[in-house]
Amino acid sequence: MAAKQPPNKKKKDEIAKLKQQILPIVKEIPGSMGCYIKHIERSEEIVIEADKVYSLGNVFQLAIMVEVFRQIEREMISIDDKITLTDNYKSVGSGILQYLSSGIELSVKDLLVLMMTISDNTATDLLWKKVGVQSVNMMLRDLGFTRTNIYIPNREYYMLSLLMGEEFDGLSMSEFVQTWKNKSQLEKTRSMAALDSQFGNLSIDEFRTRYEAMYGRRGRKRFQQKRAFDEAVDNQGSPREVGTLLEKVFTGEIASPSACQRMLGIMLLQDQCSSITLELPPEVPVSGKGGAIAGTKNDAGVVYINPKSHFVIACLTKRLSQGDEDKAAQVIGRISKTVYDYYSRVNI
Repeated sequence: MAAKQPPNKKKKDEIAKLKQQILPIVKEIPGSMGCYIKHIERSEEIVIEADKVYSLGNVFQLAIMVEVFRQIEREMISIDDKITLTDNYKSVGSGILQYLSSGIELSVKDLLVLMMTISDNTATDLLWKKVGVQSVNMMLRDLGFTRTNIYIPNREYYMLSLLMGEEFDGLSMSEFVQTWKNKSQLEKTRSMAALDSQFGNLSIDEFRTRYEAMYGRRGRKRFQQKRAFDEAVDNQGSPREVGTLLEKVFTGEIASPSACQRMLGIMLLQDQCSSITLELPPEVPVSGKGGAIAGTKNDAGVVYINPKSHFVIACLTKRLSQGDEDKAAQVIGRISKTVYDYYSRVNI
């Protein structure tokens, strides 16, 4: 009779088999992908290129939300504080606030919902500058995150994508990309401040006209140029750190339990986590945040299998070709379903 395996050895073997099921799915990605998966209650991890750095797209808004709630808890701001919408905060890209009249007031709560549900770029910038742009990276460093760098608001990001600013006048996109890569973080911060000073009064209508002239109404023209820009300039992070941040929200480690529950509740409302939920039963809740830019399709979330069983999944991609976003979404959906099916059969 074969000797019975020790419980820990058996669990490790089972997780290794699960990883072997996932690896061929990951290899179907048209570019490259990193994944961090962790069953929270069982503390079991599956790690695939999880410490490499990827552009985050709007997944970075997760960290903005966390810092907002941390400052609410410290009574530095209130969730009911009103913030006035002004032209110098409006950004092109996703969201509806750019189309609303300046002068209206929105609460911090309103802005959180807009940021996390529809990735509203203007709402994000209003919140981020409310808590202080540098405060988010400071929070991440305090947590020990060394691969995540969240430093550039949306308005400045889109201005740079148009090569605006005296510093970059006359540069090609490839020349700009190399120039930006060679800058220190302090130099990047100074360049963004110069943009604010020079174009603070730029109207959203003029901003949108310039953007659509270069990239088209839906931002799909000049894909190769835009992908090179996004890879060089976008906020960045690793799947492991994104997943760990989500886990800390779920377990109530990063703020009070009540604050963390509010964050999870807001993320349950978001409509851009479709990749993770693509093949899951429709009744399965997911608190998450998705995002996509040129060459990138990302998703991260907490999947609620049942009241006693949850897993974190963070899948980040890069170097996708134009039109590969749907394929990447399908891959993420299959990974999520594979993990869900496995843990649905496991006794917790």
